[in-house]
Parts: sequence; C-alpha cells; structure tokens
Amino acid sequence: NIKEKILLVGGSGFIGQKLVQKCIKKGFKITIISRSKKQFEHKSINQIICDISKKKEIIKKLKKKTDQINKKFILF
Repeated sequence: NIKEKILLVGGSGFIGQKLVQKCIKKGFKITIISRSKKQFEHKSINQIICDISKKKEIIKKLKKKTDQINKKFILF
C-alpha cells in the first residue's frame, strides 16, 4: 500500500497544523517546509527547516530531499 506524498509549505502555523492533522488522518506521507524549528513527532512527517524567501537555501535543501518529495499540490 503506497501512501500519497504531500509537500506542505508553512506547516507549523495555525492553518498548516490543521492541514497536517487532516493529512495524517487520511494516511498521507507529509514533507513540511517551515521556518519554525517546532518538531513534528509523527512517523508520516518529514520536516525541512528553511526560509522559502531565500531561493538558494530552499533549492539546496530540496535537492537533498528530492527522493522524498512528490511534486503534487493539494488544496483543501
């Protein structure tokens, strides 16, 4: 059973946390990009800490994780 993968930018804020909970309940594997150092403790969550306004930083960090990220966007 292969789980769908989601890339969520800004997963540590109020709305982001709600989306993370919904995604976990639906069984998705989640990669969260956030400036916050808040740790997500769930086996379905992979976290990348960086500032998305810094293009070089995000490209560098995403390149390290490309095998874990499926370029798919979901709107709730």
